[in-house]
Amino acid sequence: MPSVSDRELADRIGTVLPQTQCGHCGFDSCAPFAEAVAKRTAHPEQCTPGGALVARRLREILGDTLQIPAQAELMAPIPHPAIARISEAACIGCTKCLEVCPVDAIVGAAHQMHTVLEQHCTGCGLCLPPCPVDCIELSPRTELAGSWPARNSAVAQVITATPAQPCTRCEACVPVCPESLRPDRLLHAALALEVDTVAELRLEACTECNACQEVCPSHIPLTAYFIHTKQIVAAAESVTRTASAAARRYTSHRERQHRGTEDRQHANLLMSLESLSSVAAKAEIAAALARARER
Repeated sequence: MPSVSDRELADRIGTVLPQTQCGHCGFDSCAPFAEAVAKRTAHPEQCTPGGALVARRLREILGDTLQIPAQAELMAPIPHPAIARISEAACIGCTKCLEVCPVDAIVGAAHQMHTVLEQHCTGCGLCLPPCPVDCIELSPRTELAGSWPARNSAVAQVITATPAQPCTRCEACVPVCPESLRPDRLLHAALALEVDTVAELRLEACTECNACQEVCPSHIPLTAYFIHTKQIVAAAESVTRTASAAARRYTSHRERQHRGTEDRQHANLLMSLESLSSVAAKAEIAAALARARER
């Protein structure tokens, strides 16, 4: 692996993280976690929202030797996304959840009911602890049910119910594929959670016709694996899109917080200015304040 700086590694790692800013990894946000992983002071598996797939991608970036995932990791390599929901009847409008949301996905005003902007919520759960009336709960995103890789899905049950038999690389499946795919190679890439490889092998072209499965001498449920892997690929793409948008909103959130801190500092300076009796001192502080604002 070519030598790269910790900063470059951290940047690459950051592009893989789901950017929920949840703190489940033990760090305040995704950026310091990425830096810690780059320095080998944190483990990729600490990113629980990313699951087995993100952990594998991080280890690949680090140049680690990759192991074949366990079946449990393969069945649910990416945790199902959650969303925060506020009970309208119980909300007292305290604004405490607004202050902690890292992507500004909650809107409301003091003593007014708050609501979650569902398209922006990352399901980080940071809004739950500060709520004094426990009116917020996390629930799975129902619109993704059935399309997200899960341990209890129909295809996952087919896979887990079939006694494990290794592929013998006999290539009996190759000539029967109507799309001229390589089912044997697709299977090995799927078992290794190599989403980039399955894309290169054109998994999306699989028509799920069962032709390869019918001739497999090891009786491997190839079609079930391919359907499940399609869900993994789609979920990975969804996480990437969500992470990109969440990162932008988090940056805006931090900038707004910084501006708020500066505004409070300016207000404190003005209060100090008003308390001064010396006209010359007032003029000097006012000029310094103006220069600070220009910068």
